[in-house]
Amino acid sequence: MMAVNKKEDIRLGLHRSDYMLDSETNSLLQIELNTISTSFPGLGSLVSELHRTLLNQYGEVLGLDSERIPRNWAAIQFAEALGKAWVEYNNESAVVMMIVQAEERNMYDQYWLINHLKESYPFVMYFLFPFVANL
Repeated sequence: MMAVNKKEDIRLGLHRSDYMLDSETNSLLQIELNTISTSFPGLGSLVSELHRTLLNQYGEVLGLDSERIPRNWAAIQFAEALGKAWVEYNNESAVVMMIVQAEERNMYDQYWLINHLKESYPFVMYFLFPFVANL
């Protein structure tokens, strides 16, 4: 883009920070800032629901309250950001495109984003490669 002197006034950054617990210091440390991928908001949202479901069944035995598990809205928020960026771009021929590599193990995570986009922005076209025929 810089080589052809192309300037865009609209930018969207979707970032994911990954953390791990340091057993020596008992500190939560950031180990990665992912700035290119939209992976894991769909699956991450489901994990908090799984924890809530398990605690609804076994929380009393464990002394834990399922209502204390925060909701994870990442899939909806990522999809909303993509949809709003499309609106701001203000070009009806523009599309939101999801590209999933053939050997990708977490392709269904992107599916959740596409699903949310379809619900809120049905006029935006979506592509999932190489599985276009399945959608």
